[in-house]
Amino acid sequence: MKKYLLENYPLIWNTKLLPMLGLAACGHVFFFLLGYIVDKGSIYERVYTIGEEFFPLPFLLHLIVSILLLVFWLMQLSKNNAFKHFYPSNQLKLLGLYTQYFIIIFAVLTFSLSFMAGEKTHLLVIDRPFYGAEEGTIVQGLLIASLFISLLVLCVRITEVRTLLLTIVFSGVLSLVLGMVSAFLFSIFSDANLFFLLVVWMYVAIPFIAILVVVTNLATMPKLFSGILINFSLLFFTPALYGAILLIFKEETFNNMPLLNYGILLSNFLFILLYAPVLHQWRAVPE
Repeated sequence: MKKYLLENYPLIWNTKLLPMLGLAACGHVFFFLLGYIVDKGSIYERVYTIGEEFFPLPFLLHLIVSILLLVFWLMQLSKNNAFKHFYPSNQLKLLGLYTQYFIIIFAVLTFSLSFMAGEKTHLLVIDRPFYGAEEGTIVQGLLIASLFISLLVLCVRITEVRTLLLTIVFSGVLSLVLGMVSAFLFSIFSDANLFFLLVVWMYVAIPFIAILVVVTNLATMPKLFSGILINFSLLFFTPALYGAILLIFKEETFNNMPLLNYGILLSNFLFILLYAPVLHQWRAVPE
């Protein structure tokens, strides 16, 4: 099986997609059964709320299992870096690599949904009323967490751990600088609304400026610095896009168009697809 995947589907072999999905599926079955059999108290005397028995023990178990699976996956992943060893690649293959990272991480982080599905199934079987959980909000939170962790893994795979750590330091220093600039602007602006808009737009613009600098000056910048900017733009593009749309269309738009949130998250994949040539070009730059 491994040989077949290596010869025909090297990306799937490299990301360990199939074995990780198999392990995640076992985890989901376990948590579904746990949610089904967990003691729900006096459910014949009150209306049960889905998810109320998830804390603390099932949550702690979820956390332990998810961390162990992620650590195991990262250890397997570190044995062979497809991007570093430069397998034949293109925009779609890099997007496929990132998408597989996301699928694996999302599968490992969502055991809570299976637990709640088990609770709901049990209550439906015994015909008891229940209050539903805000599953849409939970799913959005898990999607955001999965995207962020996937981006961290992608950054490590492309630029190595050292560059990612320097990116974190750079982000912290930049936050301090922007905080001081914000304090200065607060002292000179009497209009609170104008101050707020100016500061938020300043934060939103930084990732887009980083993208522009990388795209236009990649060949002339030191590779380490350009790698830091690449990581920064990868990690903060989606939050910046979200902030820009929120500023332009106001919060009411998000309340009336819940699918817009998912559209913004999906834009992250489009960004990876369009940014892929820059990532390959950066990788080809000599040290």
